[in-house]
Amino acid sequence: MGAGMGVTNVYDGAHYQRGHGIGSFLGGIFRAALPILSKGAKAIGEETMHTGFNLMRDVAQNKPIRDSVLRRLDEAGDNLKRKAVNSIGELMKGSGYKKRRIVNRGSPVLSQTFTILSTGFMNVTLSEYRVL
Repeated sequence: MGAGMGVTNVYDGAHYQRGHGIGSFLGGIFRAALPILSKGAKAIGEETMHTGFNLMRDVAQNKPIRDSVLRRLDEAGDNLKRKAVNSIGELMKGSGYKKRRIVNRGSPVLSQTFTILSTGFMNVTLSEYRVL
């Protein structure tokens, strides 16, 4: 009690374990796939909304519901396939290795020219100096 011993029995892992395990590997894959999956989910949601509106329009025009549903689902499937093919084409486009550009973050070098006019007893000297 108050002797500064602290907690003595703390488990700090197996001594032979290295790395971060399979969770790190799977997490990296999921992290890479998440933007693609969210983009796909957004496309499915938008297409579902458009299909619902078109279906309601067909019902308002007294078209047979069964035929309308089948036609609109086929249209939605075709649209989603087209969007998937376009997005895969965009992903596979790749432009190869991009050389990293080095950016100079230092202060810019300002050059300044000034003229000194010195007059002597019978002569005039005009000198130009450039300061970097």
